[in-house]
Amino acid sequence: MSLSARVAVLFVLFALSSCNASAASSVTNLDRHAPILKRELSSWVWKSQGESACSLSQVRQIIDAVEYTKILANAAVTNLDGAGDSSPAYRRWLGDANSRPGTVASITRNHFEAVLSELEAPLTKSVASEQEDGPDPNRLVFTCPDDRHPVCEKHWNGDEPVAGMLNAGEVYSTNVLRLCPPFFRLGKHSKMVSKWRSSRGSILVETQGFSLLHEMQHLDAIVGRGHRATDHAYEVEECEALDKDEKLTNAQNFALFALDSLVNPPWN
Repeated sequence: MSLSARVAVLFVLFALSSCNASAASSVTNLDRHAPILKRELSSWVWKSQGESACSLSQVRQIIDAVEYTKILANAAVTNLDGAGDSSPAYRRWLGDANSRPGTVASITRNHFEAVLSELEAPLTKSVASEQEDGPDPNRLVFTCPDDRHPVCEKHWNGDEPVAGMLNAGEVYSTNVLRLCPPFFRLGKHSKMVSKWRSSRGSILVETQGFSLLHEMQHLDAIVGRGHRATDHAYEVEECEALDKDEKLTNAQNFALFALDSLVNPPWN
């Protein structure tokens, strides 16, 4: 990409980001809970050429998704700061048996505050390949493979993958987030909130922000080595039925806790 073309693209992205500020008005104050920590991530880029390249339209949606991810993470931190392990959301998604001060502090710091302080939208640079500029475990590359890519092919049961997280060293020497076509067709944040409220926490309308918060639970550069979550379950009922150890290692449970914290704050 020529210098002039790159400058033009960046101008468009910053303009899009500015236009979207009103869509997530509460994001501007999110960092009030973020600790002053050494960042594990220092570069957030999007792939603009070749296989798995993202279009400008997709990048705009990614920018929005990051904003809504932080809204969810902030709700989780607010709940944990105020109610600790005593809230209904904590007991339901993180487990009655996991009521220890050290556990609450670890969840707050590693799974939610880290999202607020480490995750950024890919506003400043695009790359032609996942490993442009060489090995960098502090870089997060947003990519957008199509449904012909092996990671985005339908499962045997017909389910379509939404996203996948690769930690640095697994395939590439950077952290690579793969966002499949269904990611860009997910529901609106307002619909997710209203449906969760009206169904009393039984029906999940997944959104891009929710999905991105889930994927961040798999990223060592966010949650830290030793805290990476896996995927024991996805469905609401299945996540609720997990045992105490599985609840603390299931990515979906952290995302559900954040959603429940947003819709049903403990002081209501």
